[in-house]
Amino acid sequence: MKRFIKYGTGRVRQVILATGTFVSIAFSLFPSSAAQPESTARLIEQLGSAVFREREVASEKLARRGEAVLPDLRRAALSSSDLEIRRRAAFLIEEIDHRLCRPVRRFGTAIWCLRYSPDGRKAAASGAWGTVWVWDVDTGKDVALLKHEQSVSSIALDPDGHRLLTGSHDGIMRLWDLSSQKPSRSFLRHPKHITGVAFSPDGKQALSCSDDESVRLWDVDSGEELRCDYVHRFAVSSADFSPDGKTIVSTGWDARARIRAVDSGEELCAFEGHNGGLDCAVFAPDGKRVLTGSVDHSIRLWDARTGKELRCLRGHQQPVSHVAFTSHGRRAVSVSTDGTARLWDLESGKELRCQHKQKKAVYALALSPNGQQALFAGEEGIVWLWQLPQEE
Repeated sequence: MKRFIKYGTGRVRQVILATGTFVSIAFSLFPSSAAQPESTARLIEQLGSAVFREREVASEKLARRGEAVLPDLRRAALSSSDLEIRRRAAFLIEEIDHRLCRPVRRFGTAIWCLRYSPDGRKAAASGAWGTVWVWDVDTGKDVALLKHEQSVSSIALDPDGHRLLTGSHDGIMRLWDLSSQKPSRSFLRHPKHITGVAFSPDGKQALSCSDDESVRLWDVDSGEELRCDYVHRFAVSSADFSPDGKTIVSTGWDARARIRAVDSGEELCAFEGHNGGLDCAVFAPDGKRVLTGSVDHSIRLWDARTGKELRCLRGHQQPVSHVAFTSHGRRAVSVSTDGTARLWDLESGKELRCQHKQKKAVYALALSPNGQQALFAGEEGIVWLWQLPQEE
């Protein structure tokens, strides 16, 4: 004879009796369903439960799951026949989205440029009032406030994070000591607006580029101009060093990006393929590839040695203002005057995420050194902090 008895947690679940002989007892310390997490669909269904406590618990669990449940919540918010589910799903979307991307600074002027310090502890922004704000990333407290006579279009922090370069519409590049908040040097004036500045990886040299069609190389300590190159037919929009400091990439309104040797100024490579002027270019962390962004709304990935186009990324509806590689070089972030910031997978060319937080143009972008966060800002003067999804 066999007799089965089923009970809850920690009780005898089965007793087997064979003719006059006791065979075995089996215990279960947990119910059979305990190890199985509730499905997202089930939790969303519980948002409409008639029991208030069940609705609250489901909301808490979905909130903890974060970005992973956003697609399901968006579907529920749009298509569920239950008003309470739609209402709670919409609230959860807003809550999770705010955690992922939130405003951290508000300025009363358009922001042209953003930078992280190399250690990721400080961030800096420059804008149309000629002001540069530097703040502590963790506390949000201001570290320095610097002033130019005219708009500051570009800034750069040195490898130690103690000095800052500014390039202004008055054609002047200045070197600032952040501890004293005073300029330690002004460099020879460009005849037109400065559009970009950069430190070399060792902090000993600096670049400036301008609407005057020139890219200039400077000795930081002496202020001496080491070379002035006119390699673009129209205004130069950006210039930056490679990670090893041996080459320079520059972009211009002639729809080209060019790579030249720092020592000789010799052109090593040119990228042609965009259908309009270029706003920006940046080297990959390993220096083997380059990303460019253009007024033709596209982002292109290039082989830095051969100049071959590897990928064309499309999705922005207006000119691309800035691009950046993530720390591992497998993804990229871009911002545009269409008001969006977008995350891309460079292997597939697919758009992974899109943040549309601003109604007006976005001009500035900076990625933290660890690649986990992005700052972006623009015409509205609001700096947003975006928590990027982890790379697998």
